[in-house]
Amino acid sequence: MKIRIKSSDSFEQNYEKLFELEKMINLEEKKEYHYKDEYGNCKIIDKGDFVEIFRYGQINSKQIFKNNKNTLFTYITKQFHGKYEIFTKKFEKEKKLNFLENRKIKIMALNYIDPKNLKYVIENNVELTIFNFSQLSDYLKILDKSFENTVLKIHIKVNSGMNRLGFNENEILELIEKIKKYEINSNIIATPNIRYTNTPISLISKYIVPAINIS
Repeated sequence: MKIRIKSSDSFEQNYEKLFELEKMINLEEKKEYHYKDEYGNCKIIDKGDFVEIFRYGQINSKQIFKNNKNTLFTYITKQFHGKYEIFTKKFEKEKKLNFLENRKIKIMALNYIDPKNLKYVIENNVELTIFNFSQLSDYLKILDKSFENTVLKIHIKVNSGMNRLGFNENEILELIEKIKKYEINSNIIATPNIRYTNTPISLISKYIVPAINIS
């Protein structure tokens, strides 16, 4: 994915360039876009009504852009250190930058996710992997208490015989009953985690496939 930076000023200095986006962080209070230009590592922080742009490398700089406001501009090199004020007449954000809003990308967490992060998981449509009843119970308690009419997407980790992680065969029927209770109310969507385990096909077909609607 690419990010386009475009600007013009009162001195008729126009700038427009396309960069490869290396990383994007989508948080509740801000969004970060990380990329590199010819002078160093860059980061855009979008805080809604204003934007900050940082650069670290041959040139170290910080710019803040806020409509109709004077804001700080710091510019540092080995030979020069300057602080200025800039006035932003207008800044616009193309909707294409809103990566998670404009492209539906499935994100699946293979590792354990702390229940305190469940709000972030649900809001960003992250799919979880469930290893045991204790973990499932923790998530369902929060789901019942704070997220009525909300869908939690989970993948079921089944013990494939290595006895490290996952549900054992004698636990599967109980697991199915718990999940089916929530499926009726459309609170949970469960999919056997076949793709990431060596679970025997016989186990999948015997217990999970008949009981859970696999998407």
